Amino acid sequence: MKYFYSLLLAALLLPLLSLAQSNYKPGYVVTLHGDTLRGYIDYKEWEQNPRNIFYRNSLTQNNVEKFTPQNCNAFSVINFEIYKRYVGNISTSKVNLSDLSTGIDTSYRTDTVFLRTIITGKNLTLYQYNDNVKNRFYVQEADKSQPYELYKNVYISNDIDGRVVESNSYKAQLIKVAMLYNTDPKNLITEIQQARYIQSDILPIVNKINNNQQAGKSLSKFGTAYFIGAGVNVNQLTFEGTISLAQANASNKASIGPKISGGIDLFQNVNVGRLILRIEGDLYASDYKVTASTTNNYLFNNTEYTRTFKQYTMAVAPQFIYNFYNKANFKFYLSAGIMANFSAYTNNKYIINTGVILYDDTYTQLKSFWLTYPLKAGVVLNKRFELYANYTPSVSITANYIAFSGNITTYNAGVHYLFGRK
Repeated sequence: MKYFYSLLLAALLLPLLSLAQSNYKPGYVVTLHGDTLRGYIDYKEWEQNPRNIFYRNSLTQNNVEKFTPQNCNAFSVINFEIYKRYVGNISTSKVNLSDLSTGIDTSYRTDTVFLRTIITGKNLTLYQYNDNVKNRFYVQEADKSQPYELYKNVYISNDIDGRVVESNSYKAQLIKVAMLYNTDPKNLITEIQQARYIQSDILPIVNKINNNQQAGKSLSKFGTAYFIGAGVNVNQLTFEGTISLAQANASNKASIGPKISGGIDLFQNVNVGRLILRIEGDLYASDYKVTASTTNNYLFNNTEYTRTFKQYTMAVAPQFIYNFYNKANFKFYLSAGIMANFSAYTNNKYIINTGVILYDDTYTQLKSFWLTYPLKAGVVLNKRFELYANYTPSVSITANYIAFSGNITTYNAGVHYLFGRK
């Protein structure tokens, strides 16, 4: 478990190590006076709506200006993000189960913030505001000067059973707008009644309210990509504890063999691509042989111990990747995660040779399921080719014996081909 906590700490510290790295992209800022400043904006992941941004006129300019909703009407990272200043009410009711109020909570705060534009349409514009309380959606009708929040409340009922209740006011709000702008809203109303409070459900409804007439494309942050690859896997098997195979003279030649891999990358913000959740699948085979010997001085004879087995493994590994250096044609990353390994075994033998060879294929039973905690470093070239090296600390693959264990340490390296990014 010490490796797990070390990796968890590393994953939490990774973003802090590269806060100083800027990522300026073409953009513009609209001031409170209506002036448009065209230059470059430092584009971040922005899991929550930004409270401020940094702007410069050119990439060679050292003078950086800071803009907030108090001195900026809107800004855009061109082709990626558009944000608009909003002054108004923001609901503050909680949605996490442990924080729910008893009875409906209609509290709000009045604030000045940036709303993220999801889609602009003929009749309705959809916005998003996310902070450390919850995620919210806003809409603005074409003939209205101010967006308003689509409300969803979750609370514990005042009944004796204390049920969790959802108040989905946003459905009534969207139905009202649909009836206003659509001549035949019957099917749309049915869709609204089934819609969850997530972008993938609400965006198609807004598109239909706009009769699929948008002033601009939907600006999505979430994205995916795929990869396939091959590499070389090196596994080292060692024994420790009160077992003859743990002798100092033990010979444990490393198992070297091919590995194939593939999977999917999930981007927090595909336009930035700094933080990635990767789900990777691996297939590989290993062939192990450990030998050791002891001498009985009284009988003047040697005993040789040999442990052999072939291992066939399918592994699935969710892992977090953080690009410390993150440019279009070159990236450098570190990653940490957890790997679930499913193994089958053949040639499973424990041989004791005292002049007469004895076999025991049940001694030191092997795990069919085991966990590892890989650490990886790599580079991505021209958005297509990824070169990586991986180290997995020692972990036991023998059954839970008290006195001894057989441990595997893994090293591998290889190349991935990246494709299908969207």
